[in-house]
Amino acid sequence: MAKVLVVDDNAINRKLIITLLQYEGHTTFEATDGMQGLTLARAERPHLIISDILMPTMDGYEFVRQLRADSQLASTAVIFHTAHYHDREAQKLAQSCQVEHVLAKPCDTAELLRVVALALSGAPAAPSLEATGEFDRDHRRLITNKLLQKVEELQQEIEERRQAEAKVHQLNRVYAVLSGINSLIVRVASRDELCTEACRLAVEHGRFRVAWIGMLDSVAAVVTPFAWAGESQDLRLLASVPIGGPPEEDGLIARAIRSRQPVVCNDLKDETQHVLHRQRLLERGYRSIVSLPLVIADKAIGCLTLVAEEPGFFDDAEMRLLVELAGDISFAFDHIQKAEQLDYLAYYDSLTGLANRTLFQERLAQYLTAAGRHDSGLAVVITDLERFEQINDTLGRHVGDTLLRQVAERFARCVA
Repeated sequence: MAKVLVVDDNAINRKLIITLLQYEGHTTFEATDGMQGLTLARAERPHLIISDILMPTMDGYEFVRQLRADSQLASTAVIFHTAHYHDREAQKLAQSCQVEHVLAKPCDTAELLRVVALALSGAPAAPSLEATGEFDRDHRRLITNKLLQKVEELQQEIEERRQAEAKVHQLNRVYAVLSGINSLIVRVASRDELCTEACRLAVEHGRFRVAWIGMLDSVAAVVTPFAWAGESQDLRLLASVPIGGPPEEDGLIARAIRSRQPVVCNDLKDETQHVLHRQRLLERGYRSIVSLPLVIADKAIGCLTLVAEEPGFFDDAEMRLLVELAGDISFAFDHIQKAEQLDYLAYYDSLTGLANRTLFQERLAQYLTAAGRHDSGLAVVITDLERFEQINDTLGRHVGDTLLRQVAERFARCVA
């Protein structure tokens, strides 16, 4: 088994190579740059050195050149393990330094072990080129070019990370809105409060410039504003959108209502389809807009519209969260509607719309208490429909129901 020195400024790369070599039974040492590598090489006299090229303090070429200048280390086998060995100048410099083998990162494990075994077997080194007197010049030019390339790569990586962080920040804003609306669902009991708060959260926490909810009037075939938050309050007029025209003339909101799918415009400047008051929106600095239908039981009841100032704002990740947001609002609408229906049925007759026995008894108890408190009288009028059962039996229950509704309407007019 051999002693192997690994020289690399990347700790993960060193760890990987050292683990493989130790598994094969080799003794290993590690250094973070060429300067430290020279010190260890002189102290430990390794049989093989595996070195990166681009490293701080002393790069791989200069490290190997100084290694060859030391008579006690000159014959040490060297492998370059690098991601920067692709052009002819790099190969020329490696050969002039008598580097036996070059492995490009990332390297297959089996290939790495094969080349290590070959280097340790004493296989002939790559032919060394005669010194041309131009090594220093070529070395400086090559390292400078590689460093510039690495700087560009780092700048690109930094920019990519910056964009990723910005996107995470943007998505966190939508998560904040989602969290706020989920809290609303638990505590609010009216559509007005739900919609008003949802729009406020979208603007304050989601940082949208404008957020509004429009409700569908299916009889008038128009979407009218129901709640609003954000800049330019006069833009409320933009929410009044007819949807009864031909589908080919539909705008953003009408398409969302008809299709029950989100409709996005990520750049109002390039929009070729109809967006109501598009030029006016552009003048106010708005560039992206999305309309998200609010759907209950596969039926659109309205839409949530959000406006942003950045073009390309609504990408796939953003839309997944916003679709979930619209779904939560739709769920809340459905919940409130069912709760209101249950409350109504608890006190009113579903056929006539008049108070049922429960509400009658509660109100009667209240009036009796008030009459007793003020020592006043109270009258209760009881009526009945004669031969009502005969109407149901001879003309049918639907006729009897119609009769009951007409009588209820007359009673309501009498006491209005």
